[in-house]
Order: sequence, then structure tokens, then C-alpha cells
Amino acid sequence: MIHDFRDCPPSGLFYGGRAGQKEGILIDGEPWIAKYPRTTRDLAGKRLPSYTSSPVSEYIGSCC
Repeated sequence: MIHDFRDCPPSGLFYGGRAGQKEGILIDGEPWIAKYPRTTRDLAGKRLPSYTSSPVSEYIGSCC
């Protein structure tokens, strides 16, 4: 299922790391992290680094 989180208010929490942009949002009053993969536009024809799918991998890892 795909959810639209554009209308979620910011949580005021900030997150670092190198796996892509992250932002803190509130969903039903609880803080969550919205994580976006980095662009691979400049990597055309090259082997893609593993971090391009890290948001998906982290989601799968958090479900179990």
C-alpha cells in the first residue's frame, strides 16, 4: 500500500546519515522518520551503490 505523507506536519526532530534525505513527521501525533533515497541520476552506466535501496531494506527489516 502506498501512503501520501505530504500533509503530515513536521515533528521537529532531525536525522543525519548518508543514505539519503530524512525528515521527522507526525502521524496520528507520533513521530516517524520519512526517508528518501538519494538520486542515482549521475550514476548512469555505473554499478549502483547499495544505499539507493536502503529505505526499502530498512522498512523490510523493521517489519519482523
